[in-house]
Amino acid sequence: MINFAICIQSIAQAGLPYGRDVYDKERYEELRNIAAEMICIQYGKGSQRRNGFHCIGRKTDCCSGLAKA
Repeated sequence: MINFAICIQSIAQAGLPYGRDVYDKERYEELRNIAAEMICIQYGKGSQRRNGFHCIGRKTDCCSGLAKA
């Protein structure tokens, strides 16, 4: 589960600069928030969103191994 959250977070983070309009950016931000929520829940932080999880520095290619898992 945590690998999927990291993957979602990294895709959202990478997509933010390329959003064509305010709606694209809002969608990427919401995906980033959902991923942060998933990470917080996984680590027992409840449903508190932590901004630190928004920039965990993963590349989008971190998702390549998920299909095999």
